[in-house]
Amino acid sequence: MKLSESMTTPTDSTTSFDDLIQARKDMKNLVSEYSQLDPLIRQHQQLLTYLLLTQQNPQQSTVIQQIAVSINSNSKRLDEIHSLVEKNKKIVEKGFEREKG
Repeated sequence: MKLSESMTTPTDSTTSFDDLIQARKDMKNLVSEYSQLDPLIRQHQQLLTYLLLTQQNPQQSTVIQQIAVSINSNSKRLDEIHSLVEKNKKIVEKGFEREKG
């Protein structure tokens, strides 16, 4: 479940109202995705630990390899989400500054 990579971030120093609204929507979606991925990664880590301790040849287990790949890709996505949330926070903060001023 990945959101579109084309989330809006304005290139100039001004933030339009549309950018502000889009940033708020994006943040809501990103936080939702994060809240789903984080527990999934934790479950996969627990399962991976269990399998590593109980399998006779864990290096040859395709299940272990698939779980490790899943943990890695989901962790990368969490990093992307964190970065996008920070960008959108800046847009929202700029919007709030404009509303006050």
